[in-house]
Amino acid sequence: MLITIFVTIYLSIMSFYDCRERKVPTVGLMIGGAAVVGYTVCQIASGGFLWLRFITEFLPAVAPGCALLLVAWGTKKAGAADGVILLELGLLTGYRKCIFIFCVSLLLISIFCGILLFLRKTKKNSRIPYLPFILLSFIFIGIL
Repeated sequence: MLITIFVTIYLSIMSFYDCRERKVPTVGLMIGGAAVVGYTVCQIASGGFLWLRFITEFLPAVAPGCALLLVAWGTKKAGAADGVILLELGLLTGYRKCIFIFCVSLLLISIFCGILLFLRKTKKNSRIPYLPFILLSFIFIGIL
């Protein structure tokens, strides 16, 4: 429960910066990375960490973040910070939840962009912040 509250607050702050300044602060990404490392160390220290489970869940958990980082690097159409946050989210929540959050966030942003295009409020090459949709997806998945 504490992790869910932390992630919600973290995503809210990062979404605010993404919407307001069109960029995500590097310090925020480093804080999130430190939290992921701290969480993993606590899991190892408490004995609730199984190496086999870590290996079988690690690669699928980072897959959405790596995919978004590759898109950001290859096309420059996505932000690298979005991929880093998805990496952190995958390591904190596990691969099933992260992939579900990723898919729901893509669905939400595509609906939102479709509506904006239909209403002629934006052009096809406009930049839309993605982190608020990750936040909405995380909250939606948390409610379910």
